[in-house]
Amino acid sequence: MTTGGQAEVVNRCDRPTAVCVVRLDHQRNGLLISLRLNLDIAAASGEWRQTFADIDAAIAAIRMFAETFAAQTGDGEPSGS
Repeated sequence: MTTGGQAEVVNRCDRPTAVCVVRLDHQRNGLLISLRLNLDIAAASGEWRQTFADIDAAIAAIRMFAETFAAQTGDGEPSGS
């Protein structure tokens, strides 16, 4: 569904939903990893961005994001752990 050229995000469940978008760009001096993170897709103002050149640091940030989301939703652990 789109509105004004923008995709409309519809959360069809009653539980909070987070999103983590990973973008990989090959640069001359290596890999640039960009993360767009939002703990609640219903609140666009909650989005933040981080960039990394180190794969392990990017993965650690994604893990921390998932653990934070799990703690906020009361699950304690991400699903599938």
